[in-house]
Amino acid sequence: MKCFLNKGKGKNIMSFENKLGRFMRDSGPARFFVPLGAVLLIFSIFLFMFQSENYIETVGKITSVTEGMEANQYDIGITYTADGKEYENTFLNIAGKYNVNDDIKVFYDPQDPGRISNGRTTVVHALIVLAAGIASIGFGIFKTVKAFGKSQALDRGRPEHVSFDGFKTNPGVTEYYFRYDGNTLKPGYLIEDANRNVLFEGTMLKNALVNARSYAFRNHVS
Repeated sequence: MKCFLNKGKGKNIMSFENKLGRFMRDSGPARFFVPLGAVLLIFSIFLFMFQSENYIETVGKITSVTEGMEANQYDIGITYTADGKEYENTFLNIAGKYNVNDDIKVFYDPQDPGRISNGRTTVVHALIVLAAGIASIGFGIFKTVKAFGKSQALDRGRPEHVSFDGFKTNPGVTEYYFRYDGNTLKPGYLIEDANRNVLFEGTMLKNALVNARSYAFRNHVS
């Protein structure tokens, strides 16, 4: 038995939409890691800009507790003393349980006591986030390049033209033609006999760039 791959008039050409779909499926991890890396890089920049490593720790007093913008987060009004002067400020969207008149840790900038934080961030923290962002983007780029290489390899391995002349006259040869329709976003598949009668058909019901696609199969023989 011989099987020949063909798509209409001996030409086997995959449409741009299906090439794009195949590339998107193969590069799925990149679409997660590259944006994640970009977010981490931006966050690391903020950590570098707003370091609180040299902030001075003091104890403040909670003056008000109101609901924040998200569930289980609160805006905490506080007072604290820095360099003998009392300040009022607010921690926004802080998770946890707080009560008025409770003590709370406050870290303030010695150069600008009105600038506060509820914890310390250091250069090490910023460098860790920066490294994670670079690694995430690098992995995403690697997966993208790998997906592109795989797509190119599949294209090179697909015959551009096959000739069917003379095959039917060979004794003892049973021919089947596997035909791929790649001109739509839901490509189908056909298996035909030597006279190009359809034996089996696979019609795509659902296309997907990442997850599995679904097909309906029909046996035209029976």
